[in-house]
Amino acid sequence: MARLTWLKEFGDYLYLTFRLRRALLVILVTVSVIPGTIYYGWPASAKWGFAGAYAFLFYLTFLALSPLLVRSAKAALSGSILGLRYKPVVYSTPKITALAKKMGVLSRAKVYLTNNPWIQGPFTDMLSCKVYIPETWLKAFPPRKYLASLGMNLVT
Repeated sequence: MARLTWLKEFGDYLYLTFRLRRALLVILVTVSVIPGTIYYGWPASAKWGFAGAYAFLFYLTFLALSPLLVRSAKAALSGSILGLRYKPVVYSTPKITALAKKMGVLSRAKVYLTNNPWIQGPFTDMLSCKVYIPETWLKAFPPRKYLASLGMNLVT
């Protein structure tokens, strides 16, 4: 097991760095657009080499972004499916109301407090414009920390 610690460290580096995920997406888009316009004039061996490198880059980008996509999908599905079991409660403080008013979304977005274990952080349901905050997350962070995150979720 001690031999595989470098693999875990590499996986943590790959999954947890925003700069790496952003760089992979920019490279993937660049490689998709620029060589794709002149791809047909290449010799067959260059096409196969490019296809292999492109497939590897796509797979690497997918691996880097998959935990983020899985967490988002899990929160969206659990919010709608398990919403009956874990009833959200409307949560409003003067600071949240002032923030929503300042952003101009006071009438559209509502903030709800939930004890749903599948929701691990602030989550916005795009269909109903509801922002869910888990109770555990609210207790763990100071108000300025969750207000900053709420500001981002109220915009969406």
